[in-house]
Amino acid sequence: MSVTLRKQTINKENLDHIFNLLSEKYAELGGTERVSLMLVGGAAIITRFLYRVSTLDIDALFPKTGPFLRAAEEIGKAENLPEDWINDEFVGTPSFSAKLADKMTLYKSFSDGLLNVYSLPDPYLIAMKMRSNRPTSGDLDDVIHMVAELSHLGNPVSFEQVERAHKDLYGIGLELCSPLFVEELKTVTAMTRAEIEELYYPSLFD
Repeated sequence: MSVTLRKQTINKENLDHIFNLLSEKYAELGGTERVSLMLVGGAAIITRFLYRVSTLDIDALFPKTGPFLRAAEEIGKAENLPEDWINDEFVGTPSFSAKLADKMTLYKSFSDGLLNVYSLPDPYLIAMKMRSNRPTSGDLDDVIHMVAELSHLGNPVSFEQVERAHKDLYGIGLELCSPLFVEELKTVTAMTRAEIEELYYPSLFD
């Protein structure tokens, strides 16, 4: 009887390991041009935030060159990752913007810069989640928890910062977003740090 192994979760502990293996396999398969991989969604969040520890897959912008795609396929099989463990399906959703590449900042380089992984500044990550408009997908929870964690760490983000980021990406303010998302964003960004601590970090008051 054959046994099907559960696919490995992508998390904070193995994310860099996977990227390192990917860069090494890319080089092994003849890849010589430097590759930029631009993270969005859950993978970007786990590189910048503590509250989210894993993601089902990696949403990213990446080159469609043969060596890179083959490297991704081989590493996926070797590490028992889901078949589409790295994909750019978000490009077909409302959260995509051609301006994303201009807003990226370097997360880490692998194999002496052969693979360079980028992520988005916090207001842009939040703006993308706002634009997704998927109340049942976890996007709203991500918005709330990103804002709460930034306040908790003493680096709060304002409603106006998120709206500017949204306008940078999509050319319009948050009026395109779900009213529920907008109201929740207003509420959490207006909370004091003490209110954030009491609501989201109650263990501090034990």
